[in-house]
Amino acid sequence: MSKRKREATDGEAMHGLKKVRRDPQNSEREEHAEGDGVIVAQPVASMNGHAIATGQKTEAEKQAAKLARKLAKREKRRREKERKLELLGAGNSTVDVAAEGHAEGDGVIAAQPVASVNGHAIATGQKTEAEKQAAKLARKLARREKRRREKERKVELLGAGNSTVDVAAAASKTLERLSNKAAENGAVRAFEDSAWRVSDAVGGRLLDLDPLFSSDEKYLFLAYDMSIHVFSTSTSLLTRKLSMSKSGAIVGFVLSPTDANLLYVATSSGSIYRYDWNKGKNVGRWDISSQIFNLTGSDSAAAPSERDILYTVDKKGQWMITAHRLSGKADASQTELRTLLKSPEPLTALKVLAGGKIIVATSGSHLMIGCSDPASPPSLNDLSYVWREISCPEWITSIDVRVPSVASQAPGSVAVRVKSSNTKGQGPMDVVVGDLKGSIFVYEDLLGKLIRKERHGESVRGQDLTPQQLHWHRNGVSTTKWSLDGNYVISGGLETVLILWQLETGRQQQLPHLSAAIEAVVVSPSGLSYAIRLADNSAMVLSTTELQPTTSISGIQVPTSAKPLVALPQITTVDSLSQESTTFRLNRLPSVVNPVNPGQLLLAVPTSSCARLSSTVNPNAAQLQTLDIATAHQVSRQALARTNVTVRNMGPEANMIEEPCVRHMQVSCDGQWLATVDEWQPPKRDIAHLAFDDQSTAQELDIQLEVHLKFWSWNIDLRTWELVARIDNPHPGDATTPRSIGKVLDLVSDPSSVGFATIADDNTVRIWTPRMRYRNGVQVRGKDGKNLTNWSCSHIVPLVREAAAIIENSEHLTACLAYSQDGSLLAAGSSNSASKIHLIDMDSGKVRYTRTGLFTGRLMGLGMVDRYMIMLSNELGVWDLVDDELHYGLSVKSYGLSAVKETASTHLVVHPRNHTFAIALPAIGHSSKSTTKLGSKIAVFDPENPTPLFVTTLRHTVISLLPATERKGYYAIDSAAEVRVLTPIAQSDMAPLPAPAIEDVPLAGLENIYGAAKGTNDAEDIPLDTKAQTLDAAFMIEEDGDTPVFRHEDLAGIFDIGPSFTLPPVVDLFEQVAALCSR
Repeated sequence: MSKRKREATDGEAMHGLKKVRRDPQNSEREEHAEGDGVIVAQPVASMNGHAIATGQKTEAEKQAAKLARKLAKREKRRREKERKLELLGAGNSTVDVAAEGHAEGDGVIAAQPVASVNGHAIATGQKTEAEKQAAKLARKLARREKRRREKERKVELLGAGNSTVDVAAAASKTLERLSNKAAENGAVRAFEDSAWRVSDAVGGRLLDLDPLFSSDEKYLFLAYDMSIHVFSTSTSLLTRKLSMSKSGAIVGFVLSPTDANLLYVATSSGSIYRYDWNKGKNVGRWDISSQIFNLTGSDSAAAPSERDILYTVDKKGQWMITAHRLSGKADASQTELRTLLKSPEPLTALKVLAGGKIIVATSGSHLMIGCSDPASPPSLNDLSYVWREISCPEWITSIDVRVPSVASQAPGSVAVRVKSSNTKGQGPMDVVVGDLKGSIFVYEDLLGKLIRKERHGESVRGQDLTPQQLHWHRNGVSTTKWSLDGNYVISGGLETVLILWQLETGRQQQLPHLSAAIEAVVVSPSGLSYAIRLADNSAMVLSTTELQPTTSISGIQVPTSAKPLVALPQITTVDSLSQESTTFRLNRLPSVVNPVNPGQLLLAVPTSSCARLSSTVNPNAAQLQTLDIATAHQVSRQALARTNVTVRNMGPEANMIEEPCVRHMQVSCDGQWLATVDEWQPPKRDIAHLAFDDQSTAQELDIQLEVHLKFWSWNIDLRTWELVARIDNPHPGDATTPRSIGKVLDLVSDPSSVGFATIADDNTVRIWTPRMRYRNGVQVRGKDGKNLTNWSCSHIVPLVREAAAIIENSEHLTACLAYSQDGSLLAAGSSNSASKIHLIDMDSGKVRYTRTGLFTGRLMGLGMVDRYMIMLSNELGVWDLVDDELHYGLSVKSYGLSAVKETASTHLVVHPRNHTFAIALPAIGHSSKSTTKLGSKIAVFDPENPTPLFVTTLRHTVISLLPATERKGYYAIDSAAEVRVLTPIAQSDMAPLPAPAIEDVPLAGLENIYGAAKGTNDAEDIPLDTKAQTLDAAFMIEEDGDTPVFRHEDLAGIFDIGPSFTLPPVVDLFEQVAALCSR
């Protein structure tokens, strides 16, 4: 057994992994805790159950003896060096060392000299400076040696503290730990400086904030969790990413009215950032002492020379509207703020117009309007507003305000009439609001009517405050906006239909069948485009004339548990009548890497995420989304199960009809076949009347569970997946499995041939293979002349299930499958099989070997790498299939999570190319002083060594972990819809981080070939010589002679790594090419 098999470093313990050894036939463990780590008792050497004779030394004893001799020589040299230092410390040409008397300090004896200077003896109580330094050094070395020997004794005692422990093996481990002390102390540093890197996050989830156009409309700003992304409206590509520090989620962002290159961003923790978004630099930051909920600025600057005034909705006991006049570092003392309004009720929206002269806010069903006479006072302390309030029929969910002016007319549009309000030169103010029940109210010249009504009372004609009502939406109105000319009102909601209301005629123009519910609509500054944000984590830009998309931005449609900052009231509507309240449930994301195009991910996602005004969460994955990692863009999307995206799925009793959910998905080795498993179960409310109690209701639900195994073929002409075969209830069970409901627990693809395998709760494994379709002995061909294919079960492999291991709750039941790399062996394990792993011969379809006690608890991951089988449960175990023994094991830290959360956040994946495997485990982090947040910890292992190659922690929960075959790394997808790439350091330059220059300047010269000469931080951390040597080893081929040659694929490996903006600097490319030719 090699040294690496017996080693468990302190670095593993620091990352929540503790090494354990366990005999699968005997569950007793021999381990002793030391500090944060675990010292493993070494058993008496045995072979096939027979003890080895004492005189026959094992390989471990030989290595231990060799290491002991080496350490003895090292200790001898160290002590000689110490004596030399003592003599040097007390030595002088005029000092005689008589060495009279000795001081013993636990193993270190320091000579006490009797000194004489110029032949005259010095009194005993008088010491020279050299003697003092020598004594001090001796005491220091004595203390150090004492601590070292105490630790050695402790380790030896712990290693020999059990009668079944081999003393030689324990001594060997002690020596190994001593020899690797320096490496163990730097374990964390080794992980940080290891040969692996984590890329920046790609993608993310759009926040519930309106998109923002740049002043020239060439760029679109979208808010994500901790960053602002700037997209080009002409190419739909990401051009800039403005990242915030870890200080809370973004709650608002606005362009400066005085400088179009400045962007202000506010976070919920009370920080306001100022960015030069054109350069991507943070040029200012201010912290206030309250939590911010909204940020806005004036629609125009009061004066070009004035500093920007920002308006926030913050909370400090009461809800407040606060004005901030911010200054930079040079004049930071001039920064001013003033509270303009205090309210005990939540403030849900804020609009500022006319250079800060008018402020409109909403609170529930109340509309509050503030008006100030001086638009730009010399000091905020002189700023005051007169507030007026009106009540709307229902809770306000959206609002837009406009003050018409000649400059606001769109080019070529018909000018709308402008009424004069005669209120000190102020123009009319029009307001449109949408409520929770689907109505839209239009108030014309609202402020002028309120002022005139105050002056003249009810006797003045034409001052009726009754608004114009528009009603088409069946649910709450998510967004309402004025067109630039004021002739139209644009609205959207859960119906996936964009409505354009013509106010003069009352007619509607509809744009139906959008991909998801409409969350926000923004009109561009010129009025020629609409920016729309949808509930499926996507955004688009439409032309106002043709209503055709000119820009499309799509992210991963991961279900979300995000809730609005201010909770909506529970109003009885058509949707909420007799409707069950649904909560967010964390699930694994069915996903797979496309073997034909490794840069694309296939994801099973819901039709939409949770909309802001929806009371239900839709976690059922019914669609297939193809995502390109290099550009972080959606390539295509299609349905995998029955869906009804654009029509409300509602039954006759106002109950929502749930969609099927895809639980498992795999692609064949040739990339031509896709297999999916989807489930559907009727809602509990539909069958509650058929049962007597909750137990019988649950049984009835299990009986009515529908499971479908579907096989899809790739149509290269249509670029889509076509359904070829559907197998209903693929695991029907029999009389011997009364508790089985046919639930498929795992689906895997054969790596060597076209085929799939499934395992279900009936504890049987079924092998699925394609067969040519025949009719009367003749092959059936399709329209294209190709043979048609059927899928059928070629083998049914029953696994032994013990009654004591049967789990009643199907949510707690897990099972896993794993193919060997050559496809000749299939490993199967289930929580119903008493910790057994079965090895199935694929040729015969029979179980050839069964091993008991290989895992504990629920099996959550299974994989094979070379000769090793990896099992992930309450422990991480690596089993040597050739020697039939446990290679090493690590215990996994438990946080007491529910079975559903633990299964969703625990992953195991193997990489077939670099022969490594990675695991993702849940990790509890503290998002604030009183709340905790579930994150993830990812570790990459070599099956030969229990020490992780790389360990990192992510803020969000990993819901999918996949091998990045073209990068020799891994993809990690978390619950925030972010994708990160874990790659070796030689591959880190290939990470998909789109960051081109924001100016659209064409490249010239060598930049046309190699890309812009701008490197990444990871590339700067790597010495060029090291990188060249790494690439030399990877690409050089030696022929019979001494002349080195390289293939065309060698150059392709350097240059064909993705888009031009992901290329490393030209200097690095030159070094890599030169390295190929240097030998």
